[in-house]
Amino acid sequence: MTDNQEIVLNYLKEQFEDYGRFPVSLIAEFVDDCVEKLVDDEIIKAYRSLTNKEEFEVLAVFAEWGLKQ
Repeated sequence: MTDNQEIVLNYLKEQFEDYGRFPVSLIAEFVDDCVEKLVDDEIIKAYRSLTNKEEFEVLAVFAEWGLKQ
């Protein structure tokens, strides 16, 4: 994974661990928070830099991680 993918993945994991949200809701909130600039600029830049393929890779790794929780 790229550094930017790791940044986004780690943010999703932290949010899930901290708040225990449903996975799909968590992802929707993450996108909304990026649009409204409610997360750190580093995270927003990392997310916006991802290609569609890279986003799917993040989602796949996040899903694998979530299934093990």
